[in-house]
Amino acid sequence: MVYLVHFETLGVMKIGITNMEERRYDRIGCHLAHGAVLVDSNVVPNREAALVVEAEILNMMADYRIPGMRRHFPQGGWTETWSDSAPTFELAAAVSELSSKLAPGFDRASRLEKYFQEHPITIEELKEFVALNEVSVGECTVHAIGLACLHENMLRKIRCKRDAAITATVRNLP
Repeated sequence: MVYLVHFETLGVMKIGITNMEERRYDRIGCHLAHGAVLVDSNVVPNREAALVVEAEILNMMADYRIPGMRRHFPQGGWTETWSDSAPTFELAAAVSELSSKLAPGFDRASRLEKYFQEHPITIEELKEFVALNEVSVGECTVHAIGLACLHENMLRKIRCKRDAAITATVRNLP
C-alpha cells in the first residue's frame, strides 16, 4: 500500500509505503500518533510497484522537497517529505497511470499470465489454492468455489514451485 499523510504542524506532506499483510509495525498508525493526518492511500500489487509510485511522487514534488527533521520523525520516513504548499495531486490517478503504463511492479501479472498461456496450470497445481465457502441464502446453503488467495499470488506461487523443481532437478544431474 502507498499512503499520503500531512503533518500540518511541520508544514510537510509525506509519501510512504507499508505492507498490508504484516501488521507487526503499523506505519500509518505510527505517523498518525505523531500528528499526521491520513490524506489518501492506495493498494498496489506488490512492494516493487509501491516503490515505483513513491519515487514517481517524489519526482513530481522535486521542486518542493524539504526533508523533515529526523527528530520530528522518530517513526522514520523523514526523507520522503515536501512542503505542504506544493500543488496537490490525486494518488489514485498516479497509481492508475503507472498501472496503465505497466511500470515495474505493475507488469508482473501480465508477465505471469503470458507464462501460463504458454504453460497452463494443471489440476494438481490448482488444488492447493481452491477454497470452498458455504453461503446461506434464505433456507438454502450455497457452496461457492473460488481461490484461497489473490490470483496473482497463486500464479506466482505455482511459478516459484515449478522453478524450484527445475533447480532441484538440475542440481541432481550427474
